[in-house]
Amino acid sequence: MEEIKYDTLFIGFVSMVSFHNFVKSILLYCSGRDKSLSFLKIIFNISSFICSITSLLFFMIINLSCEMYMRVNYKVDMWINIVLLVTRAAFNVSLITYH
Repeated sequence: MEEIKYDTLFIGFVSMVSFHNFVKSILLYCSGRDKSLSFLKIIFNISSFICSITSLLFFMIINLSCEMYMRVNYKVDMWINIVLLVTRAAFNVSLITYH
């Protein structure tokens, strides 16, 4: 469980850095310096920000699912939660992969 928390902390840090760079690139674009280079920076920074936010949401869903799994004591509920966890993880991986 600790590894997931460190991953979410790192992804949160990456999202803050990419958002900062996105705002800085917009300000450089508006100032008129190197418009084509600033425009490319804006595109790359917004894509990095969106990617880190989706990764953060993915890790939060897995973390929540793992905590729900730990709270279940019944054998039948355990298998139901395992199937739901694997299904949700598969949908999230396919969503991240194909977008």
